[in-house]
Amino acid sequence: MNKIPCILLVDDDETTNYVNTLIIKKSGIVEEIMVALNGQQAHAIIQNHFSTDNPECKSDIPLIVLLDINMPIMDGLEFMEFFDSLEDRIKEKVTVIVLTTSSHPNDLEKMYEYGVQGFINKPLQREELEELANLQ
Repeated sequence: MNKIPCILLVDDDETTNYVNTLIIKKSGIVEEIMVALNGQQAHAIIQNHFSTDNPECKSDIPLIVLLDINMPIMDGLEFMEFFDSLEDRIKEKVTVIVLTTSSHPNDLEKMYEYGVQGFINKPLQREELEELANLQ
């Protein structure tokens, strides 16, 4: 089975992040886990992750973003607007999967328009992580 080099959890619910982090660690198929509490923090993490000016950058390491839709400061849709503006060299290394409880058709349609590669309903399951690993 492939290993996932890096996952970025983007969710404002710290309990959800804690539980998802435990599930991910227990799976043993993810090398690095990062957490952001909103889209703005995720924006900064991605910029840093792929920065060519940062000697510690990991610009060659693909990233899977598990993104919640409903968050304060910068929600999932606003984050995807930012993501859409990224350089192609970055976008091709990032897989965005929505991890949410929302099933509103308008939310789903808008997220697909921005290039989201899939949806996972909360809670996160090991089987879903294994499927993500196969995307790498």
